[in-house]
Amino acid sequence: KYLAPYGSLDPKRRIFAGMLSCMDEGIGNVTAALQAKGMLDEALIVFTTDNGGEITPHGGIGTSNFPLRGGKHSIWEGGT
Repeated sequence: KYLAPYGSLDPKRRIFAGMLSCMDEGIGNVTAALQAKGMLDEALIVFTTDNGGEITPHGGIGTSNFPLRGGKHSIWEGGT
């Protein structure tokens, strides 16, 4: 269901795109439930990252942390 729209992408990017689509649907479900209960206007939804995109050639998915330098496992601002 989540991978089908991304059939033209290489396998790693297709899986990543499918995961994002799944997450987007889940967030929509949560916000819809909050709205149905009349709680959305008072809700604070926080999204956080896990310290930048993978930039190494091993398992990377072609991310860019521009304009920051570095990525996961680095001391540069793109990895903190």
